[in-house]
Amino acid sequence: MVFDLVGADNIALVTDSMAATGLGDGRYTLGSLTVTVHQGVARLERTGVIAGGTATLLDVVRAAVASGVPLQDAVRSASAVPASVLGLSRQVGDLQKGMRADVVIVDADLALAGVLRQGRWVRQLGP
Repeated sequence: MVFDLVGADNIALVTDSMAATGLGDGRYTLGSLTVTVHQGVARLERTGVIAGGTATLLDVVRAAVASGVPLQDAVRSASAVPASVLGLSRQVGDLQKGMRADVVIVDADLALAGVLRQGRWVRQLGP
């Protein structure tokens, strides 16, 4: 509904993920605090209060698409819009000549297939 109301160019998809993102259940450190991640939820060990997210930006894009947002709009709101908000739109956030080639490659189901950072493979999955 928000995408329909204001448009993808006015929405920045973000995540509050912490260092334990993508590492599975277990105990981690967040600054000077001990955090326990269980089933993707990070909580301060001492109080049980939620300590931060464990969703990646790709998870956020997947959720937006699953809720009916067109893929192109979700990707724009996760890349070009945040780059513009940060004043970095001449360097990152789009695939254009002269821009840094930071690219997340996904398959048809939006599962991670590879990552390029500054045009170099960081992670490549599959054949």
